[in-house]
Amino acid sequence: MVIILMGEVDSGRNSVGARLADSLGWEFLDFDKDCGDEGTSGSMHDAKGSSTVELLRTALDTSIYEWRDAVLSCPILTERDQKHLRENRSLVKFVHVKAGDATDSTLGLNPSAEAGTSGTAKGMDLTPTSDTGVLVLALAMGTEQIVNAVLTKVVLQRPYNNAA
Repeated sequence: MVIILMGEVDSGRNSVGARLADSLGWEFLDFDKDCGDEGTSGSMHDAKGSSTVELLRTALDTSIYEWRDAVLSCPILTERDQKHLRENRSLVKFVHVKAGDATDSTLGLNPSAEAGTSGTAKGMDLTPTSDTGVLVLALAMGTEQIVNAVLTKVVLQRPYNNAA
């Protein structure tokens, strides 16, 4: 499985990604750092002229071919780019970490929800907010809560059981 964490600059996606990868024992790749990008989307290219989407596609294919799980961090991708990266790759999942607070209406959060037994913060509705299946989480939840939400809603929802 490959989890792609997207977010704006200072959204906490790199901290969350590193913590998530460490928790799972997976590889972590930061595509801002690897591309020399300053966090702007659209014209993200490395020194060789490859776009971030091309680099992500290569990393995805390599990870899947080698059966390596990974967490990748990158700036926000368009729905079109997400669709292309997800194409023929059922084990690619997207998470959008937003810098907004827990009451931000654009996060798809339910302000009246009570804290559940799953350990999620009060006010968090962790269902994907669009047809793209992207899980959107607020940085205000805190790194540990975000990691727990991704573990619960993404990692444990694998379409197969890899237990031998």
